[in-house]
Amino acid sequence: MNNQQLKSSLGILEKEIVSIYGAGGKSTLLRLLAEELSGDGRKVVVTTTTKIYQHPDLPLVLGLNLQEAANGLKNNLAGSPLVILAGELLQGYKLKGIDPSWPGRLIEEPEVSCILAECDGAAGRPLKGYAPYEPVLPPDSSIAVPVLGLSSLGAILDSERVHRPALFSEMAGIKMGEIIKIEHLIRSMKRMIELGRRQAPRARVVPVFNQVDQVSDKRVIKRIAGFMAGYPEVDRLLFVSARQP
Repeated sequence: MNNQQLKSSLGILEKEIVSIYGAGGKSTLLRLLAEELSGDGRKVVVTTTTKIYQHPDLPLVLGLNLQEAANGLKNNLAGSPLVILAGELLQGYKLKGIDPSWPGRLIEEPEVSCILAECDGAAGRPLKGYAPYEPVLPPDSSIAVPVLGLSSLGAILDSERVHRPALFSEMAGIKMGEIIKIEHLIRSMKRMIELGRRQAPRARVVPVFNQVDQVSDKRVIKRIAGFMAGYPEVDRLLFVSARQP
């Protein structure tokens, strides 16, 4: 799948709140999706419920409250199809996230076509374990997108490959230092789906297995699809290689 097919593959319609969480390229996936949607003429808001790095090439709206955020979006979307929304500017070129209740209100603004929210962090790793406070999805999310990276397959479980490896160990049923196998990825993904569903019960769930280009044995894809087949919480399943051009 090329990057220009993300919108249709995820099933994105009008006035969607798309919440992306997990590891293994979710920030890249979000950026590519934002560029595709805005390139189609939609007015897109990229935001976070946690922290993200600034995008100096894009307009930034900071809102300490909902009304301030709405006013800022109205003003900036008039001149740009793609805007970043955050609650506060932090040190280290980072942005503090917004209240998760805001997207449900902001999507009603006539200037806003779609809201894309990054809902957790993974420190650049292809997999992660989840702290009790993660992820943080807007409750009005219409699409929940859990992401994990297939480059982790065959690697050992350690802090180089996995963010919070001890928590991943508990979630996926694997010991530290053991080889990460397909069954561990499936357990992780199913747990991620459960976590997202709890916070956004009305969302369509579209799991994404990223970094397909780093899997030499393509039979792995069929095996994963087989394990996930018929899982009741899933709207559709995607295998992608999301990379910035």
